Amino acid sequence: MGSPHGPDVESFEKATSADLKPAKLSSGDVAFMFETSKMLNLTQWALECPERDREYVACWRGFENHFRKRAKSSSGEGTAGD
Repeated sequence: MGSPHGPDVESFEKATSADLKPAKLSSGDVAFMFETSKMLNLTQWALECPERDREYVACWRGFENHFRKRAKSSSGEGTAGD
């Protein structure tokens, strides 16, 4: 099972269109992220928890595709396409 992660559409659009300069994001907050090559599974408790946000995945709806398809070369390897 994959685990959704990353910014929502609004945060992504704001961050990718902002001027690139230092900015203070917040004060007194701590955020963390971890990555693993292992598959993560939810416990039965997490699946049934009343606080579970069942609409969490909706924040990724509306993303535009910002990537180009890769054309295959005669050797079968992908090359950047237009």
